[in-house]
Amino acid sequence: MRSPIVLAWLVERSGAAGKWLLPLQIIGVLYLLAALCWLVINPRRKLSG
Repeated sequence: MRSPIVLAWLVERSGAAGKWLLPLQIIGVLYLLAALCWLVINPRRKLSG
C-alpha cells in the first residue's frame, strides 16, 4: 500500500510543513465518491450467472 507515501508527498508539496488541508480534502472527496457509489448498489438484484 502506497497511500502513506502519497499522503506524505502531498503534505510536503502543499507548502509549509504540517499543512494538511489539501490531503484531507482529497481524502474527503474520495470517501464521498465511495459513499455515492454505495447508494447505487441494489442489494435485492440477483447476480448474473
